[in-house]
Amino acid sequence: MIPLKLQLKNFLSYGAESQTVDFTPFNLICLSGKNGHGKSALLDAICWAIWGEARKVSVAAKPDQGLLRLGQRNMKVVFDFEFNQQQYRIRREFTFAYNKPYALLEFGTVNPTTGEFVALTDKTIKTTQTKITTTLGLSYAAFVNSAFLRQGQSHEFSKKSPSERKQVLGEMLGLDQYEQLRKLALEKIKNAEADKQVGLKLQQHWAAELQQLTVVEATVQQTRGELTTLDAELQAALTAKTQLDQDLNQRQNLALQHSQQLQQLHELRQQWRATQRLHLQLQRSGVALDQLQHQQQALTRQAQQLQAQRQQALTLQAEFLALQLEQQTNCAAQQLQISQLTQQLNYQKQQLAQLASTEQELSQTLAQQQQALNTLQQQSSQLAASSAGELQAYMAQCELRKERYQQLVTQGNLCQLRLTQLRTRLQQWSANSCAVCQTCEQPLTPAHQHQIRAKLILQQQQLQQMVQLTGQRLQQLKNVLVAQHAAGQ
Repeated sequence: MIPLKLQLKNFLSYGAESQTVDFTPFNLICLSGKNGHGKSALLDAICWAIWGEARKVSVAAKPDQGLLRLGQRNMKVVFDFEFNQQQYRIRREFTFAYNKPYALLEFGTVNPTTGEFVALTDKTIKTTQTKITTTLGLSYAAFVNSAFLRQGQSHEFSKKSPSERKQVLGEMLGLDQYEQLRKLALEKIKNAEADKQVGLKLQQHWAAELQQLTVVEATVQQTRGELTTLDAELQAALTAKTQLDQDLNQRQNLALQHSQQLQQLHELRQQWRATQRLHLQLQRSGVALDQLQHQQQALTRQAQQLQAQRQQALTLQAEFLALQLEQQTNCAAQQLQISQLTQQLNYQKQQLAQLASTEQELSQTLAQQQQALNTLQQQSSQLAASSAGELQAYMAQCELRKERYQQLVTQGNLCQLRLTQLRTRLQQWSANSCAVCQTCEQPLTPAHQHQIRAKLILQQQQLQQMVQLTGQRLQQLKNVLVAQHAAGQ
């Protein structure tokens, strides 16, 4: 993080007029002055702008209220800085009015050429602060224990608990990123396994549906066979109906002929009656008997013939009536059968249409489910490949940590050896009152002896601190390696 510009208003010792500090012309800055002139306030302003935290007055309920200039109600800090070759701006305000505090936080990027501000502010101050901390990758606790040592609080790190010191060192060294990557890799592996199980269940479900589809196809084939049989029966019934209609027409023609014969018989009967009346008249008028008998016999024969024809006509008419009645009965039965067959045919056609629609829907569903299965398989393969790559990177990081652990062990042993040698030299200096310079072999004065002893004691303290720091780092790396080993099992 490189500071570029800082604007302050009513912040600690800075007044109501907005004051700007431009850092861009300088590569190295040293602030000097008397107490209370606002040297530390600049660093506190940077901390308060970024994290909303700075020095806290013991009587103040919150840090914001303790940083406000006495007698003022509004405080503002605007901080421009560069991070990862990108310029950012943070604007934080605090107002205390009507015994109620009001806070404002804005965060965004700045175009260095045009000065255009692109807001990255979220809906709430908490989420915006989280976004700022995530962007920098550094918390306030890590900052004040590494890059910024507050006045009178240089021992802040040593006062923290082991877990807090571990967290601060982890943030400073970026070790928490490896833990996040490990959790992310495990989560992706878990999601991939879950997707795989879901895919297997879907595959089983689709296999069952495929079996049902085979049953439906068999039912459709059976229904089509029954429909073909019903069509054949319907055609046979229609053919029988046509034949019956032809027979009915023929019998109607026969009945018409019989009616004509009956008409002729009725006419002959009228002629015979007229001849009989004529015969009676002739008998009265004295016509010859032979001639009349001859005519009577001829008429009698003709009447007998007509009577036979009439009897035949009556017989034919009775047969025609019986045949017509039988034909009507057969026609009614055939009409009822045709109606039933038609209803069955329509019902079978409806079932066939429904089965065809069901078959089409099942085919579409099968195609969609097959496509979804292919997509899931591709995603599962990609997730498996990604998880494998991340796992390999994670294992490489573990190997690097192991190498670092061995290096720290070697370094600690070397420091311990030098510390032992230094203690031996100090004991020799304490035992030997007449020390001699190892370069010129001349006796050393008490002042030189005191100076060399102080130097050796300083080196001893430095080596002790190095041994202690190396031991802490070894313990941290050991805990990380043990946790990784447990997670790997």
